[in-house]
Amino acid sequence: MRILLVEDNENDVILIQELLVRAEGAISFFVVDRLSRAIAQLQSDSFDVVLLDLSLPDGNGLDTFFAFREQAPSSIPVVILTGCQNIEIALQALRNGAQDYLFKDRMDGEMIIRALRYAIERKAITDEINAVRQEAQSRAVELARANAALNQISLNLENANKQLEQWVVLDTLTELLNRRGLQRILVQEAKRAIRDSVPQMALLFDVDDFKKVNDQMGHDVGDQVLRQVSDQVRGVLRASDYAARIGGDEFLILLPDTRPAEGMLIAERIRLAIGEISVRAFPPWHITASSGLYTIPSQTLSLEEVLSHGSPLLHQSKKRGKDRISCEGIQGENREDVLAIMCQGDRFRSVKQNIVCLVDGKVIGYELMTRLASPGYEMPADFFHAALHADMLPLVDHHCLRASSAFAAASSRSDLQWHINLFPSTLANLPISSLIEEIGNIKKCCIEISEHHILGEPSYLLEPINTLREADVLIAMDDVGYGHTPLESLLILQPDYIKIDRACISGVHADPSRRRLLKRLLRVADTLKTKTIAEGIEEEEDRAILKDMGVAYGQGFLLGRPG
Repeated sequence: MRILLVEDNENDVILIQELLVRAEGAISFFVVDRLSRAIAQLQSDSFDVVLLDLSLPDGNGLDTFFAFREQAPSSIPVVILTGCQNIEIALQALRNGAQDYLFKDRMDGEMIIRALRYAIERKAITDEINAVRQEAQSRAVELARANAALNQISLNLENANKQLEQWVVLDTLTELLNRRGLQRILVQEAKRAIRDSVPQMALLFDVDDFKKVNDQMGHDVGDQVLRQVSDQVRGVLRASDYAARIGGDEFLILLPDTRPAEGMLIAERIRLAIGEISVRAFPPWHITASSGLYTIPSQTLSLEEVLSHGSPLLHQSKKRGKDRISCEGIQGENREDVLAIMCQGDRFRSVKQNIVCLVDGKVIGYELMTRLASPGYEMPADFFHAALHADMLPLVDHHCLRASSAFAAASSRSDLQWHINLFPSTLANLPISSLIEEIGNIKKCCIEISEHHILGEPSYLLEPINTLREADVLIAMDDVGYGHTPLESLLILQPDYIKIDRACISGVHADPSRRRLLKRLLRVADTLKTKTIAEGIEEEEDRAILKDMGVAYGQGFLLGRPG
């Protein structure tokens, strides 16, 4: 056993040596009297154990041990020697890595030898345990890394499989379904249609004169047109619908659980959306599409059979002049019939929706909304869109004004306000005397002007608005907050009501950004001394917070549906 004795008292050194020699002969000593010399000796020589006195010229008490432990090799065991019989110091030394603690006045040779041997054995066992623990931790880290790598490989494989699956069923140019993908969906939806006894429709269309686009503009431009067509179609379809490119410039839309009137509406929206695409050329080249709309016969599971029903209708649209929809087995008017109906104006009707005081819940008036008795074109967004593309918007808007005025005049609730919508272009172009005559039988009338339909600087509306005010007609600015309304329109026109768009209202109780925008609008309304009406209230939580924020009036499905 090689022992390094760190002791500055010569008498203690002699005593310890005598005790050890008597107890165990095969022992070699090396004695130093300074902590610094002990550290230096350990760097040049090896020992089995260190006997360390805590009272040295360059160290005292536990600080001696801490300094030794910090500078000496961690592998060598340390037994403390001291003349101070302080149990607390002994325990602290043991907690911080000392193997044993011997009091000088109580030790004998056998005790010292036993303490040294146990110290060496304990240190060896501790080091072995630490080595095993460190090895286990290293292996655990390696295993964790290996598991992470395997998980990443698995995820990469899963993503690769999904990508491969997409490549199998998607058209690479448009990212719509391809023939294979649509065939899978067709079988699935056909079985569901049979099980639930619901109708299933299809719209087959292609791009008019697409060959000329490729020949005159190049295939790169042709590809770009097809991408734009697919983007426009995506923007129109419902979440339950499926769109596929089945080859070249030909597309098929599958419309599950769809009635004929709904199918006509979707087909017309697609036709109009594609009509908004233009190719930069001189003159500009406007893109159109011809299509065939039809109900898929039950039990039809083959894509080829579905296409065979649509191809004659598609050819029929081409022969009729292109940019048309041909229908098979569908009751209702085609687009030309609908435009003729809108020209006549006798199939427009009005419905009313409550405008409610948010403080006490009383109905203070109604907004009148127009409907068209024509399948697929009942709602204003649809028939106004068709009227706009046919350059009939002022005429159709005038028909709606007449229908609303007649509805309000016939009502027994003359004590309430009647809000009638009017496009800014109609207000500016319709003779104001004719407009006042139309609404003259309504005792309390408010004309609502959509803010986002005002073109350019709004002062062109001042003259008709002032004339209406002289006739005791109120003015409301509709759709405020839509796309961040400029203050210019509100400051110039000074409306009696500001109608806050539903996009700012829906979910306002849970959206801090909407509340901040609403607060700004309310400050503007307060400055202008204008009353506010919140549109599209559908949740009780929204109504409560709107009331707390000081919005005066509201309308929406929560307060009353149109009827």
